[in-house]
Amino acid sequence: MSEIYNIYCDESCHLENDRQKAMVLGAVWCPLDKSREIAVRLREIKQKHGFSSLFEVKWTIPRSHWLTEFLLTFM
Repeated sequence: MSEIYNIYCDESCHLENDRQKAMVLGAVWCPLDKSREIAVRLREIKQKHGFSSLFEVKWTIPRSHWLTEFLLTFM
């Protein structure tokens, strides 16, 4: 039996609009039956750090203390 996965994709910029020479595409995937659990956990993490659960997380200006928290949370 095959398992169904959700795939979430994003791009770093829009070349024509942002006047950038390169674009980066990224994706993460998870089993469909885990997607709700992951979404709830991500909202909890955002709220724990004082962000709205609807806040769109960006990695445009990484901070060392955010990286430490990320590693402690997800590794």
